[in-house]
Amino acid sequence: MLDFDPIPHVYTWNGVRVPSVTQILAPLTSYDMIPPAVLEHAREEGVQIHRLIELDCAGDLDIDDLPAWISPYWDAWRKFKSDTGFNPFASEKRMFHTGLRYAGTCDLVCTLPLLKGVKGLALIDVKRSLYAGDVIGLQLAGYAQQWDEARLHADRIKYRFAFQPRKDGTYRLEEYGDPTDRMTFNALLLVHKWRQAHAK
Repeated sequence: MLDFDPIPHVYTWNGVRVPSVTQILAPLTSYDMIPPAVLEHAREEGVQIHRLIELDCAGDLDIDDLPAWISPYWDAWRKFKSDTGFNPFASEKRMFHTGLRYAGTCDLVCTLPLLKGVKGLALIDVKRSLYAGDVIGLQLAGYAQQWDEARLHADRIKYRFAFQPRKDGTYRLEEYGDPTDRMTFNALLLVHKWRQAHAK
Protein backbone atom coordinates (compact mmCIF):
# COMPACT_ATOMS: atom_id res chain seq x y z
CA MET A 1 0.00 0.00 0.00
CA LEU A 2 1.25 3.48 -0.92
CA ASP A 3 1.09 6.22 1.73
CA PHE A 4 2.15 9.85 1.50
CA ASP A 5 2.99 12.36 4.23
CA PRO A 6 2.77 15.83 2.60
CA ILE A 7 4.65 17.83 5.23
CA PRO A 8 8.04 16.10 4.82
CA HIS A 9 7.03 14.96 1.30
CA VAL A 10 7.66 11.29 2.12
CA TYR A 11 6.20 8.26 0.37
CA THR A 12 6.14 4.81 1.93
CA TRP A 13 5.24 1.49 0.35
CA ASN A 14 3.99 -1.05 2.89
CA GLY A 15 5.65 1.04 5.60
CA VAL A 16 9.05 1.31 3.87
CA ARG A 17 10.22 4.72 2.68
CA VAL A 18 10.72 4.93 -1.09
CA PRO A 19 12.19 7.73 -3.23
CA SER A 20 9.91 10.16 -5.02
CA VAL A 21 10.26 11.53 -8.53
CA THR A 22 10.99 14.95 -7.00
CA GLN A 23 13.79 13.59 -4.79
CA ILE A 24 15.35 11.65 -7.65
CA LEU A 25 15.61 14.79 -9.78
CA ALA A 26 16.59 17.19 -6.97
CA PRO A 27 20.34 17.21 -7.82
CA LEU A 28 19.60 18.67 -11.26
CA THR A 29 17.81 21.83 -10.13
CA SER A 30 19.05 24.48 -7.71
CA TYR A 31 16.90 27.24 -6.25
CA ASP A 32 19.71 28.69 -4.12
CA MET A 33 19.66 31.99 -6.01
CA ILE A 34 15.98 32.60 -5.20
CA PRO A 35 15.19 34.20 -1.81
CA PRO A 36 13.42 31.75 0.54
CA ALA A 37 10.43 34.08 1.01
CA VAL A 38 9.91 34.23 -2.76
CA LEU A 39 10.16 30.44 -3.03
CA GLU A 40 7.66 29.93 -0.23
CA HIS A 41 5.19 32.39 -1.77
CA ALA A 42 5.46 30.63 -5.14
CA ARG A 43 5.04 27.24 -3.45
CA GLU A 44 1.89 28.35 -1.63
CA GLU A 45 0.39 29.79 -4.80
CA GLY A 46 1.29 26.60 -6.69
CA VAL A 47 -0.50 24.47 -4.10
CA GLN A 48 -3.64 26.57 -4.44
CA ILE A 49 -3.56 26.49 -8.25
CA HIS A 50 -3.16 22.70 -8.19
CA ARG A 51 -6.09 22.45 -5.77
CA LEU A 52 -8.21 24.67 -8.03
CA ILE A 53 -7.62 22.36 -10.99
CA GLU A 54 -8.09 19.20 -8.94
CA LEU A 55 -11.46 20.40 -7.62
CA ASP A 56 -12.56 21.47 -11.09
CA CYS A 57 -11.69 18.05 -12.53
CA ALA A 58 -13.71 16.41 -9.75
CA GLY A 59 -16.67 18.73 -10.33
CA ASP A 60 -16.38 20.06 -6.76
CA LEU A 61 -15.15 23.62 -7.40
CA ASP A 62 -17.18 26.50 -5.98
CA ILE A 63 -16.10 29.47 -8.08
CA ASP A 64 -17.88 31.88 -5.73
CA ASP A 65 -15.27 31.07 -3.06
CA LEU A 66 -12.23 31.78 -5.22
CA PRO A 67 -9.83 34.45 -3.85
CA ALA A 68 -9.30 37.43 -6.15
CA TRP A 69 -5.62 36.68 -6.83
CA ILE A 70 -6.41 33.28 -8.36
CA SER A 71 -9.03 34.53 -10.84
CA PRO A 72 -6.55 35.06 -13.72
CA TYR A 73 -5.25 31.51 -13.25
CA TRP A 74 -8.83 30.25 -13.34
CA ASP A 75 -9.34 32.16 -16.59
CA ALA A 76 -6.17 30.59 -18.01
CA TRP A 77 -7.35 27.12 -17.03
CA ARG A 78 -10.78 27.64 -18.61
CA LYS A 79 -9.16 28.93 -21.81
CA PHE A 80 -6.86 25.90 -21.92
CA LYS A 81 -9.83 23.54 -21.57
CA SER A 82 -11.73 25.33 -24.30
CA ASP A 83 -8.75 25.44 -26.68
CA THR A 84 -7.79 21.78 -26.27
CA GLY A 85 -11.05 19.96 -25.50
CA PHE A 86 -9.41 18.73 -22.29
CA ASN A 87 -10.92 15.39 -21.24
CA PRO A 88 -9.48 14.11 -17.92
CA PHE A 89 -8.92 10.49 -16.90
CA ALA A 90 -6.99 11.15 -13.66
CA SER A 91 -6.07 14.09 -11.44
CA GLU A 92 -3.46 14.16 -8.65
CA LYS A 93 -2.90 10.42 -9.05
CA ARG A 94 -0.43 8.88 -6.59
CA MET A 95 1.51 6.02 -8.12
CA PHE A 96 4.19 3.48 -7.27
CA HIS A 97 6.38 1.61 -9.74
CA THR A 98 6.51 -1.90 -8.32
CA GLY A 99 9.51 -2.92 -10.42
CA LEU A 100 11.74 0.13 -9.95
CA ARG A 101 10.31 1.01 -6.51
CA TYR A 102 9.76 4.76 -6.64
CA ALA A 103 6.67 6.89 -6.05
CA GLY A 104 5.14 10.09 -7.35
CA THR A 105 1.95 12.02 -7.96
CA CYS A 106 1.09 13.04 -11.50
CA ASP A 107 -1.12 16.08 -11.95
CA LEU A 108 -3.26 15.18 -14.95
CA VAL A 109 -3.77 12.36 -17.44
CA CYS A 110 -6.12 13.25 -20.27
CA THR A 111 -6.86 13.50 -23.94
CA LEU A 112 -6.69 16.81 -25.83
CA PRO A 113 -8.85 16.16 -28.90
CA LEU A 114 -8.82 19.76 -30.17
CA LEU A 115 -5.03 20.12 -30.01
CA LYS A 116 -3.66 19.64 -33.50
CA GLY A 117 -1.57 16.52 -33.97
CA VAL A 118 -2.22 15.15 -30.48
CA LYS A 119 -4.10 11.87 -30.72
CA GLY A 120 -3.71 9.71 -27.66
CA LEU A 121 -3.21 9.86 -23.94
CA ALA A 122 -1.35 12.88 -22.55
CA LEU A 123 0.24 13.49 -19.16
CA ILE A 124 0.32 17.10 -17.94
CA ASP A 125 2.18 18.65 -15.04
CA VAL A 126 0.80 21.97 -13.79
CA LYS A 127 3.63 24.43 -13.25
CA ARG A 128 3.72 27.75 -11.42
CA SER A 129 7.02 28.29 -13.26
CA LEU A 130 8.99 26.54 -16.00
CA TYR A 131 12.27 27.39 -14.24
CA ALA A 132 13.40 23.73 -14.17
CA GLY A 133 13.59 23.65 -17.97
CA ASP A 134 14.28 20.28 -19.59
CA VAL A 135 14.34 18.58 -16.18
CA ILE A 136 10.54 18.81 -16.42
CA GLY A 137 10.74 16.32 -19.28
CA LEU A 138 12.52 13.87 -16.99
CA GLN A 139 9.90 14.41 -14.29
CA LEU A 140 7.10 13.69 -16.75
CA ALA A 141 8.94 10.60 -18.00
CA GLY A 142 9.09 9.27 -14.44
CA TYR A 143 5.35 9.70 -14.02
CA ALA A 144 4.54 8.28 -17.47
CA GLN A 145 6.59 5.18 -16.69
CA GLN A 146 4.61 4.65 -13.47
CA TRP A 147 1.27 5.07 -15.26
CA ASP A 148 2.24 2.63 -18.00
CA GLU A 149 3.55 0.01 -15.54
CA ALA A 150 0.40 0.18 -13.43
CA ARG A 151 -1.82 -0.36 -16.51
CA LEU A 152 -4.26 2.25 -15.26
CA HIS A 153 -5.66 2.72 -18.77
CA ALA A 154 -5.82 0.67 -21.95
CA ASP A 155 -3.49 3.21 -23.61
CA ARG A 156 0.04 4.15 -22.67
CA ILE A 157 1.11 7.76 -22.24
CA LYS A 158 1.92 9.15 -25.68
CA TYR A 159 2.43 12.86 -24.96
CA ARG A 160 3.98 14.83 -22.10
CA PHE A 161 3.25 18.50 -21.39
CA ALA A 162 3.77 21.20 -18.79
CA PHE A 163 0.86 23.60 -18.36
CA GLN A 164 1.68 27.05 -16.95
CA PRO A 165 -1.24 29.38 -16.21
CA ARG A 166 -0.23 33.04 -16.13
CA LYS A 167 -1.20 36.11 -14.15
CA ASP A 168 -2.68 37.78 -17.24
CA GLY A 169 -5.17 34.96 -17.86
CA THR A 170 -3.16 33.34 -20.65
CA TYR A 171 -1.24 30.09 -20.48
CA ARG A 172 1.75 28.28 -21.89
CA LEU A 173 1.66 24.62 -22.90
CA GLU A 174 5.13 23.15 -23.39
CA GLU A 175 5.64 19.69 -24.86
CA TYR A 176 8.51 17.41 -23.80
CA GLY A 177 9.23 14.74 -26.35
CA ASP A 178 12.89 13.75 -25.91
CA PRO A 179 12.89 9.94 -26.37
CA THR A 180 15.89 9.60 -24.02
CA ASP A 181 14.06 11.16 -21.04
CA ARG A 182 12.90 7.85 -19.60
CA MET A 183 16.35 6.30 -19.86
CA THR A 184 17.92 9.36 -18.24
CA PHE A 185 15.38 9.33 -15.42
CA ASN A 186 16.10 5.67 -14.72
CA ALA A 187 19.84 6.37 -14.65
CA LEU A 188 19.24 9.09 -12.05
CA LEU A 189 17.10 6.68 -10.05
CA LEU A 190 19.99 4.21 -9.97
CA VAL A 191 22.38 6.95 -8.82
CA HIS A 192 19.91 7.98 -6.09
CA LYS A 193 19.63 4.40 -4.84
CA TRP A 194 23.41 3.96 -4.92
CA ARG A 195 23.91 7.11 -2.85
CA GLN A 196 21.30 5.97 -0.34
CA ALA A 197 22.88 2.53 -0.05
CA HIS A 198 26.37 4.01 0.48
CA ALA A 199 25.42 6.93 2.73
CA LYS A 200 27.54 7.11 5.88
